[in-house]
Parts: sequence; C-alpha cells; structure tokens
Amino acid sequence: MERGTIAGTIIGAFIMSILKNGLNLMSISQFWQKVLMGIVIIGAVYVDSSKKRKSKK
Repeated sequence: MERGTIAGTIIGAFIMSILKNGLNLMSISQFWQKVLMGIVIIGAVYVDSSKKRKSKK
C-alpha cells in the first residue's frame, strides 16, 4: 500500500488554492469552479494510478 507524503499533500493543497484563486479572479461561477476542481482531482488520481501500473510491469 502506497502512502502519501506531507510534502505531496502541501504541494497539492498549494496547487488547488492557486487554481481556486485564479478561477475567482476570472469571475467563474462557483458551480463551474467545483466542476473544474473535481476534474483536476480525477485527473491527478488517474495519472497517479497510471504511474503505479507502469512501475509494476
């Protein structure tokens, strides 16, 4: 079982806060901000699982 690191968590939170701030500055509605944040999270999980699958082969 893989575990996350404190540094990875901090970097992820930093990226999400920058994205949220940028979307607010662009006056994107709250609904679309949540949609985009969800897409980013799903993308990150997909990339991480793809890396783990490749490393097992």
